[in-house]
Amino acid sequence: MVRPRKYRLVALKPRVTFFSPSGVSPPQLKETVLTVEELEAIRLKDHEGQEQNTCADRMGKVADSLVNGKAIRIQGGVHRFKRKRLKGQGP
Repeated sequence: MVRPRKYRLVALKPRVTFFSPSGVSPPQLKETVLTVEELEAIRLKDHEGQEQNTCADRMGKVADSLVNGKAIRIQGGVHRFKRKRLKGQGP
């Protein structure tokens, strides 16, 4: 029997999903894939300043891409986007 997937809640949908280094032609371009929830972990740690131990692996992927001139593609994963609350609604 397959275990049900645990969906991660993600606050923001990525506006940009592909980053590429300049000066590297497509045939030589290697790519790193981050899932949407991995990007969320980096956002929470670096942009929001929250502590999150699982960020280390995700940031390692980004560091490898930056140091070695790889593209970064953001796609996939097991997540759901948080619904925005309207003013006047409860918690």
